[in-house]
Amino acid sequence: MAKKKKSVGKRRAVSKPAARSVVSARPERTRFSFVVKNLVLFIILFILFLVLYYISTDAIYKNLFWILAVLIGFVGVAFLLVLLIFVFMRIFRKY
Repeated sequence: MAKKKKSVGKRRAVSKPAARSVVSARPERTRFSFVVKNLVLFIILFILFLVLYYISTDAIYKNLFWILAVLIGFVGVAFLLVLLIFVFMRIFRKY
């Protein structure tokens, strides 16, 4: 049986796309204000849950408000770290 010949096509030069600079979707000022707003919100919530923890008399509510205060406190600390990173990035970029 005869084998079929495979057609060898011409190879085309594949052009590489031009390198694009990565531009952030949000400006730095918008991200900074987002972090500050969330930090203030979580600090207020943390203080509210601590006040509710000290006011409440039932053990279930005390435990609930304590756990919520600890969780909200950790999220607040995370936003504080992000805020500090933004501040140091802004300081070191000037030099």
